[in-house]
Amino acid sequence: MSKRVIAIILIFLNLLGAQEKVYRNFFEAHCNDCHNEKKQKGKVRLDNLSLEINTVQQADHWQQILDAVQSGEMPPEEEPVPPAKEKLEFLALLSAKLVEARSTLSDSGGQVIMRRLNRNEYANTLEAILGVTVDVGDLPDDRSGESFDTDGGGLFMSPDQLDQYLTIARDAIEKAFIRSQPQSLVKHRVEVENKNKFIKKQRGKLLNEYKSVEAYRARKDKSLKPSDFGIKDLRATEIISNDYKRFFPAFETYFNHPLSEEGYLLSLFRPIPQLAVDLRVSKALKKNPKKMHHSWVAEGVYKIRIRVAKTADADPERTFLNLNIMDKGAIKRLNSFHITADAREPQIIETLVEVNDGSRRIVLSEKSNEGTARAKFSKSRDKKTKTHAGAGHALWIDWLEWEGPLEFKRTDQVQELLTSTKVFMNQEKVRSLLEGFSREAFRGDAPATEFIDKLVVIYENEKRAGKKARAALIEPLAIILSSPSFLYLAEAGVENEKKSLNQVELANRLAYFLWSSPADKELIKLAQKGELKGDVLKAQVDRMLANHRIKNFYQSFVYQWLDMERLYLFQFDPHKYPNYDETLRDTAAEEVYETVKYIVDNNLSTKNLLKSDFLILNAMLATHYGIEGVEGDEFRKVDVADNFFRGGLMSMTAIAAMGSDGQHTSPVERGTWVLRKLLNNPPPPAPANVPQLSRLEGQKLTVREVLKVHQEEPQCSHCHKKIDPIGLGLENFDATGRWRDQDNFNKIKIAINPAGSLYKGPSFESYAELRDIIYDRADDFNYGLIRNLLSYSLGRPVAFSDRALMDDLHLEMKKDQFSMRNLIHAIVQSKEFKTKR
Repeated sequence: MSKRVIAIILIFLNLLGAQEKVYRNFFEAHCNDCHNEKKQKGKVRLDNLSLEINTVQQADHWQQILDAVQSGEMPPEEEPVPPAKEKLEFLALLSAKLVEARSTLSDSGGQVIMRRLNRNEYANTLEAILGVTVDVGDLPDDRSGESFDTDGGGLFMSPDQLDQYLTIARDAIEKAFIRSQPQSLVKHRVEVENKNKFIKKQRGKLLNEYKSVEAYRARKDKSLKPSDFGIKDLRATEIISNDYKRFFPAFETYFNHPLSEEGYLLSLFRPIPQLAVDLRVSKALKKNPKKMHHSWVAEGVYKIRIRVAKTADADPERTFLNLNIMDKGAIKRLNSFHITADAREPQIIETLVEVNDGSRRIVLSEKSNEGTARAKFSKSRDKKTKTHAGAGHALWIDWLEWEGPLEFKRTDQVQELLTSTKVFMNQEKVRSLLEGFSREAFRGDAPATEFIDKLVVIYENEKRAGKKARAALIEPLAIILSSPSFLYLAEAGVENEKKSLNQVELANRLAYFLWSSPADKELIKLAQKGELKGDVLKAQVDRMLANHRIKNFYQSFVYQWLDMERLYLFQFDPHKYPNYDETLRDTAAEEVYETVKYIVDNNLSTKNLLKSDFLILNAMLATHYGIEGVEGDEFRKVDVADNFFRGGLMSMTAIAAMGSDGQHTSPVERGTWVLRKLLNNPPPPAPANVPQLSRLEGQKLTVREVLKVHQEEPQCSHCHKKIDPIGLGLENFDATGRWRDQDNFNKIKIAINPAGSLYKGPSFESYAELRDIIYDRADDFNYGLIRNLLSYSLGRPVAFSDRALMDDLHLEMKKDQFSMRNLIHAIVQSKEFKTKR
């Protein structure tokens, strides 16, 4: 070894020793007291760390240390602040080492696992091929922990799941064949005032039963039993008597209403809570054309029209009509409509409804359910009779009609199957058909010869079993739609070797990113020509963002990014929150999606998700928020004053409801959510040994007082100092997102005090000031957005080697005023998006 080489090595070792000294001195002065061999706070030990970074795990650990010190998270608030020069020297050293490590370790991180279609993508892909929708609710939830359901590492497969795929595929193919059969177009109208005959029968039956009870009670011969009066037993007399007192006044109120003669009035309470209409068709019997029978309508999509109006004295919160369908015994809401017209000039609402074997009954009801209504009108309840007759009626139905089944729009694949399967095919024809279908199902990849051979054998066996021509093809087709080449996105390259996606693979990765479905004809055509790049690729992203299928992106990515599954965990107390029900909950979720969509569509800054001078609302949410002048079911932009308390995610009903348990607000949940989702600074998980505050039982403490006691516990103090002030700053929003200045505490109204201060940050006196503080930290918010969107699009967690890309994306996003639209473009154009491993 030459003297020159030895000299260079010595210089390097001296330099490395000097660097080690800088970080060790910093740790010794500010960190080691809490992160040493004996005391490893947060499960972190720093006294034995080496600055040599040889693995991604080591690099990621050092990156977390850098982030904590750089953000001021560490040292904690109660410890002395490091001198500025000392802190700067430490950060500069560590930043340089991590930049070097990213270059060295970039080939060992960011591995993409060949991933399976998640259940949403699976359903959309089946629909793209067969043209029919399928129910995938019984398939396992594909989301694992903090990852997205696009993360290949969490998309496992079990034998039971494979059986489910086969069953779903068989049903979908059979449904496509059935829907493709010629059907007679049926038009039918139901004049719903005929339903009043049944209500009159109910009233008459109740009245006669009650008269029998009264006759029994007035009997002179005390030896007579209830059965002598047509009553089952003594207990039945009490039931009939109570039912009469509760329900008969409602019958009278109904038939005294002038509109009951011309249609059907919906009520919130029994005995008239909803209107059910069976979708049947009348046909003459072949043997006797003069006689008619009524059979269910055929499967398919029907156009439903309803002539409806609100009553003259309708409460604005009761002017929303739910269109439901009875499916296998359960009522499922399909749509909601804002009713604005009165009975002098009713409005006609129109919508499409898909009818299958188990769902041929339409059910119309008010938005609120009976439990909600009982709470809502408890003040109008007659204490003597315990009736709710004073609740009144808000919606009136004139008629309902349907037309269908509408023409089934066959996909090219189904059309080919129908054309080829009118009669039994020879093996050569079957092979050709299955090869073509497989290539389409496998997104352009050719099936193996052996695979097709086995499918042909299965087809022949089905024929020999006596099945008809098309039925014999169902099993082979179902196997294609349950095979690995269909269920998995074929992007796996050679092990430990990065490789660019080919154009068709890129088209499908893009389509599953933005649409959660396979590439359409236009994308495939461009890919096959090799043109899916540069400005053409950018134009395709713009086209896809404008397509109706982009709703899958918002309902998938935004739902998971913001942890909106918590919105569906709790049943809200109808007595405390009478206007909050499943319909409002679903509409609140749509507000979040539609707001993000509006920001992307109009190329606005994502800072509008933190604070904005506009809202994206429909009539239902506007009514809930007390904002006048908004009618209809479509979401639209509503301008508000810049200092108005609404505007941004934190003021939305969905976010408020997620930060509650259906009974009370939870400042801890809300503060944690803001830290994780808006400030990109998630607190660590709660320790396993959190002490129960049993000593507080029986004490009448406010939420703020309880949280203050919690901060006194050493295990809880550090995290709750960050969480609680933010959560308490949002207390002006009740559990449903309505604004309040007071809270009821032990039947005493207490003024809400939102004041507090961020951990190591500024103080605030009101929610408005807290919102401004968070708005000023848009950098943190957008860095978190980048990390999440990148992970979702690549189908894997963001790795240490992605930090350089994230930094570049953040710089570009900042130049573009934090445009989410441009962020999507930048991700799609990135080398990482176009690369497989």
